[in-house]
Parts: sequence; structure tokens; C-alpha cells
Amino acid sequence: YTPQNKPAQEVVTAWWTGQGPAVRSFNTSASAPATGVVGQAVPIVATIRNTGSPTSGAVVDVEVYSGSGQKVFQRFFEGQSFTQDQSRTYDATWTPQAAGTYTVKLGVFGSGWSPNYVWNNSAATVAVGSQGPPAPSCSTTPGSGVFSGCYFDNADLSNLKLVRDDASINFDWGGGSPHESVGSDTFSARWAGSFTFEAATYDFALSVDDGVRLYIDGELVLNKWIDQVASYNVSRTMTAGAHTVVLEYFENGGGARVQLAWQKSGPPPTGGGVEVLYPTDGAAVSGTFEFKARLAGATLPQYDLYWQVDQGSLVPLHDSGEHKAAWVNADSWSWRGTGPYTINFVARSKSGAPLGQSSVQMFVAR
Repeated sequence: YTPQNKPAQEVVTAWWTGQGPAVRSFNTSASAPATGVVGQAVPIVATIRNTGSPTSGAVVDVEVYSGSGQKVFQRFFEGQSFTQDQSRTYDATWTPQAAGTYTVKLGVFGSGWSPNYVWNNSAATVAVGSQGPPAPSCSTTPGSGVFSGCYFDNADLSNLKLVRDDASINFDWGGGSPHESVGSDTFSARWAGSFTFEAATYDFALSVDDGVRLYIDGELVLNKWIDQVASYNVSRTMTAGAHTVVLEYFENGGGARVQLAWQKSGPPPTGGGVEVLYPTDGAAVSGTFEFKARLAGATLPQYDLYWQVDQGSLVPLHDSGEHKAAWVNADSWSWRGTGPYTINFVARSKSGAPLGQSSVQMFVAR
């Protein structure tokens, strides 16, 4: 030992002061998806735990090797400090360019990449395929007794995102969409189903926001491929047996609703009078709320229902469960102050014949 022998001096000093020499020791692990796809990012999370003395200036190295031993990816983190027993995580994102089996390797080095404290030669394995799972396919075969539904993330029946069976077409998504993979605006859908009919004339009733096309046995019987909030009724004479019903729909913006129902035609409903469910007579309202009403003794597809305030224009209500409804914002109503305002609910047959009318008085809370 001489004073010039610095390493030896440090050891002897540590002995005399009761401190042992610094110990560099690390545990390493990595997590990554078991499978990947060429051209798609693979996230890698490396976990480094210091099981030795506090360390500063370390280099954490993340590397990926192909099955032939070629390094295809590296990301390193310099100037890393660890207290004793500290664990730290490091994120790296690798995009494979070829199919194969790849190995993630981890290392911890001293400052300037020397010495090598630890090297994990097989921290994780990723099997990379040449392509992802097959894209959904919109079947041309109609469902039997149900609708085969295809949902697209464009308004022109392109960019298919979802295929599923729907027991009926009775959807009111409001400002939303059919599925998280489909945007809330500019989407579309196509439904096709084979259903058994009797030999009779049927009324097909539709309520939509926005565009719609209806085909029966391949024939286009309703073409309203436009922005709109509307209801339609189509009569069709059917032979006994199975018939194919196809409905195409698009949503442009705002509310999204599409409803289709059918029943055998009969005499127009006479109705038992218009029942106003909301607002009740004398109610005070504010903000946005729903008018709700129905024609007693009639099914929803058999009639149209409108509301008007103080003999103004007729505004349609749409089918909503067991009644018809319309959203209204009364905050801008001011020509009578807080009221009362007279709200008329007018029911008409699909041919426009009057079926009934009821009125309530309503106040606007300020």
C-alpha cells in the first residue's frame, strides 16, 4: 500500500471507517406484448431495481435482437441515479420491420458505458407476424329473423369497423355512435335480414336523422339519402314466405337516430284521444326538456304526432319507446313573458287525416 495507490487507499479507508466497498448490483426485467405486427409499434417497459449501493451516472440500455442475433433496435438512458433498493421503469417503443421472433435485452453500465454492472440476455420475447387480425367483413347474406348489421366510420358506407347481429333497428344514439370504433358524426350502417311475412299489405314505418334507403327484395322503395329529421311510411304488398329487407343509413352531424318497424295494414286508427305525458297542464319548465305524448289505442307506426305553441307551426315528434317525443328549449320563449303558453299536440294518420288533439298550458320559469 502506498498513498499513490488510490484504489487500495479507498479500500483501507473504508475498512478503518467501518464501511465496506461500494457494491453495484441490479435486478432487471422487461414487459412487452407476446405478439406484434409488422409496421405497428410495440411498447417495451424495462424495470431496473438497484439491489446494491447507491449509484449515479449509470446508463440503462434497452436493445432488441432478431432470431439471427442482429441488433434491430436500441434505446439508452444516460445519467441515471439510483438510491439503494430503488426501482425505476423505462419506456421504449419499437416498430418491427419484418416478421420473426425477437428478444429484448437489458443492460446497466457505469458512466461512459463502463463497467457493465448487469446484462439480461433474455428479458422478453416478441413474436412478430406479417399482418394483424383479419379486418371485419360485411356479409352479403342477410340474417335469418335478425338483421346482419355493418357499421362504417364514414358516411358513404366505407371504412367498415363493426359487424354484428341486431334483433331490430330501433336506435337513438343522440350525440353518440353505435360503437367506440365509430365516430359520433359522419358514420353509416347497412342492415340486411330475411323475415317471414303473411300474404298481405304491410306498412313500413321509418324515423330517421339523417339519410336512409330502404330495399325490399332488392327493390329500392324509399330513397331519402339527405340530411334530415323525418318520418316515412311505405306500403308494400307481400306474398307469403321469406322476404329480404335491407336498410342503409348515414349520420352527418348532430343527433343520430334510425328506427324501422312494420305491420300489416288495416283501417286507419280512430284513436282514443291524444294523451299528453309531459308537460302536465300548468307545469313550469326551464332549459331543455322533452315533450311527450301518444295517441291512445294506436301503435306508433300508425300515426304522426306534432306539437305547436300558440297556434304556430306544427313540429313533428319522433317515436321514443312507447310514446312520441321531441326535445325543446323554452329559454328563448319570451313573447308572453313567463306565460302561460298554449301547447297543442295534434295527431294525424299517415295520409294526413286528423285523429285527435289535446292542449296544455305551460309556464316558463325565469
